[in-house]
Amino acid sequence: MAVIQKLRNSGWVAVAIVVALVLFIVGDWLTGSNGNTTTDEDRDVIAEFAGEKLHESQLIDISNQLVGVYRSQNPEFQLDEKTSNQIISESWRDLVETTIWDKEVENSGIYLSEFDKAAMYSPEHPNEIVSNMPLFQTNGKYDVAKVEEARQNAKVNKDYKALLGFFIEKFNGSELRNRYSLYFAKSQVFTTKVEQKYNFVKAQQSINGKMVVTKISDIADKDVTVTDDDLQAYLDEHSSQYKIKQNKRSVKYVIFPITASTQDTVDTKEQAERFASSIGKQVKPDTTGAIGFVRKSDLEKVEDAIVKDSLWGAAVGDVIGPVYDKGFYSVYQKVFEAEDTTPVVKVAHILIPFKGSLPNGENITDTLMANAKANEVMGMIMQGESFDELAPKYSTDQGSSSTGGSYGWVNPAAENYVPEYKEFCMTAKSGQVGIVKTQFGFHVMKMVEGPDFKKIKFVIQSYEVLPGTETIEKVSTASRKFKNQVNPEKPETFDDALSKLSLVPRVETDVPEDKTYLGGIQDISSMQNIKFWLFNEERLNNEVSEIFAFPNMHVVVKIDNVKNEGEATIDMVRSEIEPIVRKLKKGAIAAEKLAAAIKSEADVESAAKELKADIVNLDGFRANQAMVPQLGREPKLIGAAFGVAPGVVTKPIIGDNSVGIIVGMKEGEKVEVSESIYNTPVETNVEAEVNMMFNRIQGAIRGAGNLKDYRYKFPWFKG
Repeated sequence: MAVIQKLRNSGWVAVAIVVALVLFIVGDWLTGSNGNTTTDEDRDVIAEFAGEKLHESQLIDISNQLVGVYRSQNPEFQLDEKTSNQIISESWRDLVETTIWDKEVENSGIYLSEFDKAAMYSPEHPNEIVSNMPLFQTNGKYDVAKVEEARQNAKVNKDYKALLGFFIEKFNGSELRNRYSLYFAKSQVFTTKVEQKYNFVKAQQSINGKMVVTKISDIADKDVTVTDDDLQAYLDEHSSQYKIKQNKRSVKYVIFPITASTQDTVDTKEQAERFASSIGKQVKPDTTGAIGFVRKSDLEKVEDAIVKDSLWGAAVGDVIGPVYDKGFYSVYQKVFEAEDTTPVVKVAHILIPFKGSLPNGENITDTLMANAKANEVMGMIMQGESFDELAPKYSTDQGSSSTGGSYGWVNPAAENYVPEYKEFCMTAKSGQVGIVKTQFGFHVMKMVEGPDFKKIKFVIQSYEVLPGTETIEKVSTASRKFKNQVNPEKPETFDDALSKLSLVPRVETDVPEDKTYLGGIQDISSMQNIKFWLFNEERLNNEVSEIFAFPNMHVVVKIDNVKNEGEATIDMVRSEIEPIVRKLKKGAIAAEKLAAAIKSEADVESAAKELKADIVNLDGFRANQAMVPQLGREPKLIGAAFGVAPGVVTKPIIGDNSVGIIVGMKEGEKVEVSESIYNTPVETNVEAEVNMMFNRIQGAIRGAGNLKDYRYKFPWFKG
């Protein structure tokens, strides 16, 4: 689905080729030059799903196929880090999705016949994804002739054949997944009469009686002792529930941030000032490395403000700065100025359509009315009203109405403007106002600034404010001082050192291998180092790392709990199961007290008073009620109540938070089932369920298959 969506919206930004990925991986990673200790057998395993290993080579294959896709959309693609990362992420999503779905769909028995496959490309009812493919469109509309053209091209061009095969594979896979999801959606929306009757009776069935309950929390902690034998017995009984599906680590860690000091800021500023002084003494500005030519139309970004506001009007050779912005001191120098052959301008316009509604609610019915309204608006402008106020009220050009009718500085010669609009931009003088008629309507136009023919070159030198040697040494001293006070043989010394040095630790519970960040640690390369330490070797509870010396911080990590894939031990799940076992033992004590006090219905009032228990009236209580009066949610107690025969006093039932005895039960009201409950939902309800069902199924399969993500071990992983 991710690939197909990308194909629908493909543009030049999405043509991220992964040649860099392939070269880097084959030339570096696969030769083992990164120092990873992974065995040769598993060296390129990037994930595991349902016992199946996913390999880096599979990711490369998909990446190369995507390169072909994007190259087919735009042969002049650009390769950079950002787009390469997009391709890698896209390939990963596609690999995981395919892995998740393929076996599940195959096992379901759902398949595409040759007739089904042909029908996907029919002119009458093509598959939605097929019809939205630009490859099969003419003027934005599906064209079956384009399908045949693609088939013929594939016969004579092996690269084109591979590309078309990639598309077809994705089309077929998507259709199979949609059919699978549709099957489940129908099974949920459409129910049999037996199911409908059962659901109706279950919801309407009621009981009459009462329940004597005590709160488990009324038993004091001091009255309960939980031993390791108790915990082991509970764990043995619930071993499947606590089986560890993925390696995890609970950690406590302390961060020593490396941030620039006031002196570092002063030093950086002085460095920038020295550079500004040196270039300011030049007899003739040095144009080496200059940025340009630059025109006013190039200077609309916020970061260009210093050039637009200060450097533009300066003389050649003038120096601006140092200027501080976002952690940098920058020095600018204007080194060249010239005139271009065509001007750039800043125009504003208000578009009145020949017919239609204006933003203020007025309705234009014909050309005469549009012309009159344009003249009315121009009159307002001539009397001093501003475009900023008038454009939002009258202009139907949504792209500029919120910015006073202007798109900023533009080069009209290079823009795809209609002739009449372009003519005004090329010939009007600064401040001139007029009305221009185009195929879109009447434009009330004003030359806000320009025409401007000037273009300049300038140099910029930036100095980042970074921690200096002294600052880094202070952090190193602090982290070493902490680490030296931690005795590996005595785990408690970690907390003692924290307390002594007034440091506040961070705590993360059950960190899995595929987690890409920790609190305060967002950098991927830093996380890779920490996770290698946590997972690439056997670790024990209370182990403490050496100092991780990262460029922006030092980190020391202590492992509080190790969970390795497989059967859980008490130590792995103690914090989870001890409160449960304690509550169960409290429940048993409360049950003994209730059982001793209540032998028959006659004992209820006196026993409740003696035990300070509650008597809950269940008369008229229905099975579909979520909450029990006075108790909240207690499904075990309510489930038991609906199964008690009249006149029976039950044994104590231990619920989630209460223990109860049910007494005085009588026959509930008989449920009459009318024919009106057997209503079949309409087909549109099913269609609305498909996308939601697709996501639910994918999440369920992913969870059952226990996807393990090992990408963090690879140098190309960027999160």
